[in-house]
Amino acid sequence: MLENENINEPKNPQFIVGAVSGSFYWSTQYYHPDNNFTMDDYLSNHLPEGAWVHHIDGTYAEIEYEGRDYGLHAGGNGDSFNHVIRWELLLITTKAVCSALARD
Repeated sequence: MLENENINEPKNPQFIVGAVSGSFYWSTQYYHPDNNFTMDDYLSNHLPEGAWVHHIDGTYAEIEYEGRDYGLHAGGNGDSFNHVIRWELLLITTKAVCSALARD
């Protein structure tokens, strides 16, 4: 697991295949007025290539990346200029349920 890993590089290494959960930290020169703004900034500027967003609800989003579904939670990291996205593998995915039903 990569829990609490501080990643500030622009190459988007925050999603490691096989990891169950982790965090992505970054700082900005401009303030984020709320965590909804933080989620929008992350999805627009930091999401890895190939990730597909299939649900957004304010500070929470669900994405598919390399065949796995992840839940993302936006938050602050001390002040309005430091931010964190906590992500977790969603164990029961729609794709897995459909595949299981198709086999039966």
